[in-house]
Amino acid sequence: MFGHINLAQFPECRLPQKAQSAWDAVFGDIVGAQYKPVVYKGDQEVNGVNYWYIAEQTLMTKPLVRRLVELAINEHRDEDGMAEYHLVGIQEI
Repeated sequence: MFGHINLAQFPECRLPQKAQSAWDAVFGDIVGAQYKPVVYKGDQEVNGVNYWYIAEQTLMTKPLVRRLVELAINEHRDEDGMAEYHLVGIQEI
């Protein structure tokens, strides 16, 4: 196919423990796509903490679609200190 980028094979990056916990909470049971972190960009204190990643996304379509995305996961702690994680942004890059 003309104009198609043959995406390189990226190794999965090692994540800091808190960023790994956020990742596992959001993507542990996802269906229809697979995500692999390839770059950990850092974190941002907001109403909780945003963790920023670049990931390889594989959509379970026929044929499979692989691309890079930038995404953010927010960690918010309730009044009892229990963490809640939410995917707050995902964008193809």
